[in-house]
Amino acid sequence: MKKKLMIVFAIFVVVFLLIEPAIANSQTLWKHDYTSTLKNLDDPHEEILNGRRFLWKAPSLPPLDDGYPVLFVLHGATQYAESWFWSGKGGLKGSFVWGKRQTNFVENALEKGFFIIAPDSIRPYKFGPKAWDSSTMNFNESKDLPFIQDILDWLLNPPVPINSSRIFCIGFSSGAFMTSRIAYFFGSQFRATAVHSGGFADRGHLTVLQHSFDYNSKHDISEDHPPTLIIHGSKDLLVPIELGVRYYKELQNAGIRVHILLNSNGRHIWQSIFNKQILEWFLYGSHAPEQPIQPLAGPGGSNYSHNEVIESSYGRGAKKYWIFEPAEPKPETAPLVVFNHGWSAMHPRFYRAWIDHIVKRGNIVVYPRYQRGFVIGFKFFSSNAVNAVKNAIKELENGGHVAPDLEKFAITGHSLGGGITANMAARAEEEGLPIPKAIMPVQPALVYDKNADLSKTSNETLMLVIVGEDDTVVGNQSGRTIFLNTEQIPLFKKDFVIQVTDNYGYPGIVADHFAPTCETNNSFLSVDAMDYYCTWKLFDALTDYAFYGINAEYCLGNTPKQRYMGEWSDGSLVKELIVTDTP
Repeated sequence: MKKKLMIVFAIFVVVFLLIEPAIANSQTLWKHDYTSTLKNLDDPHEEILNGRRFLWKAPSLPPLDDGYPVLFVLHGATQYAESWFWSGKGGLKGSFVWGKRQTNFVENALEKGFFIIAPDSIRPYKFGPKAWDSSTMNFNESKDLPFIQDILDWLLNPPVPINSSRIFCIGFSSGAFMTSRIAYFFGSQFRATAVHSGGFADRGHLTVLQHSFDYNSKHDISEDHPPTLIIHGSKDLLVPIELGVRYYKELQNAGIRVHILLNSNGRHIWQSIFNKQILEWFLYGSHAPEQPIQPLAGPGGSNYSHNEVIESSYGRGAKKYWIFEPAEPKPETAPLVVFNHGWSAMHPRFYRAWIDHIVKRGNIVVYPRYQRGFVIGFKFFSSNAVNAVKNAIKELENGGHVAPDLEKFAITGHSLGGGITANMAARAEEEGLPIPKAIMPVQPALVYDKNADLSKTSNETLMLVIVGEDDTVVGNQSGRTIFLNTEQIPLFKKDFVIQVTDNYGYPGIVADHFAPTCETNNSFLSVDAMDYYCTWKLFDALTDYAFYGINAEYCLGNTPKQRYMGEWSDGSLVKELIVTDTP
């Protein structure tokens, strides 16, 4: 892989040098005349300081009383300052080559009232690409750090009112490494930074024909390092995600405020899906209260009895299912939990963090695929799921697995899987399934299926129905139907729970339809307090109570422990869950 990257990078450099014949040595500065190209009122303004150029643009909004917040944007290697502004024009110097992702981000920032500063890099190496001199650790020998100081001095007498206490910096790729260098030397002058598709400057080195990275050495984090946001794509082949994650962990260990946004499908390109979160980080999040972390003990907690999860899969198409078993240590027997996914989430990765949590607490999880594709066979989904569970039980009882304790059987599911959970519980006896001791439909949808007679659900089953106040996909009607049509289950054995959005801190805790999803290395489907203190806590407690007679106060009865959602880092309580018997 390293050899392939070297070849690709070498070819790119050669092509770049052919189309840009003005090759300068490492001390030569760019002296192109841009006055003819910066004529439109919509174009940014150009400034030259000590032979170095940067572009700036003020928002159309009037400044706040204390002035505009300032955002430095540092382009990637081979890019120009124009890459942040010239959407679909400007050829190589604009965004024609790079698409509109970075220009869209700057447009979003201007709409939010940021004053934009876009410095332009030079070539740190004689025959290398245009990039930032992030590898140089000596301020006076650096080709770029004095330039950044010149811009900061220029901002002492700016052309528009700015807020000098709210200066931020974000960099992409080469600009990301340079941003980390700026954080080291100018930490007290920047309120917060963001490193996009990069890492700590000392751990990444650009030579003429290749990148080299150090994933192991300890980072030299300055005491005044500003709060930092890390953004990275998991499929980035140029700057591997490990570099960003290592920087994140080093900042954590150094006690620096840090947050990370990971896109499991992201490559080495601007991650537009995070534009809103990035700007929120600068405007508020970098100094806002933080979400509560996972509790150490109790329902939803990290006091796991097993350290590993063994995954296996069987069957094909709509008949496929996964089995997840606890290991290290491997128990002889374990309770059996069925996890029914939402529509289109046919692979367990979309809920993998929750599945691992359930298994590490000492349970077996069966994950039926139940759908062949996106638009075929809806009316068979519940039947497919039921058959998958039957087959999974046979497989588990064949030997070589943790044996399922069928006296301890529970079902949960999200969205369409929440509706399937209700149907499976109602059909359990006639289908020859174990009678579930507990079920928890989460944001359920009773659609596109032959729904069962819910009154056939055992009156011994404990039940929680969870809905989100900001769920605009399925709403709460199916949840109400499941709760109201199971009259045989006494009210002291069931509750209707409403998740509540709380945007007091950063990131906010959002009660939307995607709240139960929790994919590893994907911040769009991330694990947060809504998992720890709602779905994970409630299902843990519900199965603890159903299987072992403990932790009833965490799952039923509208108790303070059931409603409790943790505390923000400043000690403020997160908005409680709403629990009712009359939805």
